[in-house]
Amino acid sequence: MGEESVSEFFALVLSLTGFFLLLGTVRHSRIPGQWLLLVSFGAIAASNVATVAEHYALPDILNLLEHCLLLTGAIFLSLGIWKIATRKPDDTIVGD
Repeated sequence: MGEESVSEFFALVLSLTGFFLLLGTVRHSRIPGQWLLLVSFGAIAASNVATVAEHYALPDILNLLEHCLLLTGAIFLSLGIWKIATRKPDDTIVGD
């Protein structure tokens, strides 16, 4: 496994860990547009899966999938941030 592959694998582990931590946190909160954030981080984590998998099979297809998932993650993250930024003051109550 080359140096680049190690860093991609490490990014995969971190993104999946972060996604499941976020999933557990967001479930117990009332953040406006929380599903947008979950979809965003899920797409980013899935793009890291595609990045690692492209070293083993279907490199062109998985590379395209990786970039499409990153674009999807960026769009949903932007929408989630917009939803939070434009909320009414009484819309957000974090966790119990």
